[in-house]
Amino acid sequence: MRTGGSLYAAAVMMAALLASCAQNINSRYQIAENPLTTEVRDRTRTAKLYQDVDTILILDAFVDDESLRKAWAADDAHRRNLGPNEAKAAQENVMKDDGSKVNFIMALYTAKDEWNDLAKADSRWSVYLDTHKGPVRPASVSKITLDKFYLRDNLPFEPTFRRLYSVSFAKNAIGNAPYRLVMSGQLGETSLYWEK
Repeated sequence: MRTGGSLYAAAVMMAALLASCAQNINSRYQIAENPLTTEVRDRTRTAKLYQDVDTILILDAFVDDESLRKAWAADDAHRRNLGPNEAKAAQENVMKDDGSKVNFIMALYTAKDEWNDLAKADSRWSVYLDTHKGPVRPASVSKITLDKFYLRDNLPFEPTFRRLYSVSFAKNAIGNAPYRLVMSGQLGETSLYWEK
């Protein structure tokens, strides 16, 4: 009888303890994705190049245009609760483009580090846009430092083992989309396509 009473008392105490713990839980889980990351993902095209069963390269690229920059500036101002002056300064920082170029962000992984050399004058890769007028070479190719890139938190791919490049083309030479971005060299060729 004594054992039954002790078990009953222990059960009541355990129930009370669990009830009090359940009432004091104040955590929330959010499994929503940032809409800006979704927008970047929708713009991103991916190509892979293989030699036999070995991966030579993985290329992810997207068009970095004015509408994407405006969307980022508005989202950043909202999420960081910036005041009007701070929001304007943040927008001006990413809106330096005068509209005369079409800019692609390319994230490149290569099997060997020395193959990842797009920004070098003597790169083993040729990058161009295939247009109805023929191939158009970039006006500039520059390496991007990830921690200074405005979209670093919105990339839909893991950038750790990749190098980021900004590849710009003169808009008057290529016109409007569709765009077919080609990267070719002795190791192979790959291309990405944007309809609009």
